[in-house]
Amino acid sequence: MANFDLAIDFVLKHEGGYVDHKDDPGGSTNRGITFKEFVEHHLDIDGDGDIDKDDVKLLPVNIAKDIYRSDYWTPVMQNLSSQKIATKLFDMTVNMGASS
Repeated sequence: MANFDLAIDFVLKHEGGYVDHKDDPGGSTNRGITFKEFVEHHLDIDGDGDIDKDDVKLLPVNIAKDIYRSDYWTPVMQNLSSQKIATKLFDMTVNMGASS
């Protein structure tokens, strides 16, 4: 079986840190996790009662990994036997989105 920990290191290396490009449909993003995902997961990182760009800026790597595992890896990649294929497919899914 493919290993999430090997794949997530590859993905996080390419996703980088906080960005907020006006032309990016994902909006405010950190470690590849979009603002929309913060809202969906109720991630009030700073504990101030709202979810905003401040929360996105503060995203710890462990929470990013939890989201990637539950929303992107577990539904498909965990059952693949090839690490190379699983890592590439995982990276593509992160870039394109987990659902259509």
